[in-house]
Amino acid sequence: MEKTPAPMLDDGRRRADNGVSKDQMATQLPPNCFQEAEFQYMTWAATIPNGTRREALLVPGYWAIYAAKVKPFHEIRATAEDGTWMSRYIVLEVGRTWLRLQELEHHNLGTQDVSLTKTAAIAVEEAKRGFEVKHRGPRGWSVIRNSDKQVMHEGAQTRDAAYLWLDGHLKTTGAGEAVTA
Repeated sequence: MEKTPAPMLDDGRRRADNGVSKDQMATQLPPNCFQEAEFQYMTWAATIPNGTRREALLVPGYWAIYAAKVKPFHEIRATAEDGTWMSRYIVLEVGRTWLRLQELEHHNLGTQDVSLTKTAAIAVEEAKRGFEVKHRGPRGWSVIRNSDKQVMHEGAQTRDAAYLWLDGHLKTTGAGEAVTA
């Protein structure tokens, strides 16, 4: 490989040689090929219903209703609804009504992990009994704490939206604390 002389500066001096040949400079990664990962691809989260076999996730038609949102090289993190396993997939190809995936990793979660997940879900369900969701006219759907009739949230457009807020509230504040608060 032949080295080229260092380029000249405006004042006639030679620029310091950085040890890179002309051939090596041509093989550098172009600037438009290096960007933040979030610009290039997305990571999607999927909660897989209980009873769904792991092999079903690799069937292209399983993801049919999401094909319009997903592009090649996006990632999908799939978690079993009951918390027994999690997998990570990369999207290889996308059609109008299908996705072809490659599984990157799969982890079966131990029984202790599963029992903790189930215990937390049971605690949230028990804590929900301490609240009432009802429609309050122009104030929309509201979440009311039963113990002191305190309005915890109001203005939800639908009953489901109010329950969704209550679920999030109980999970972030701790289900047991929310009942006694």
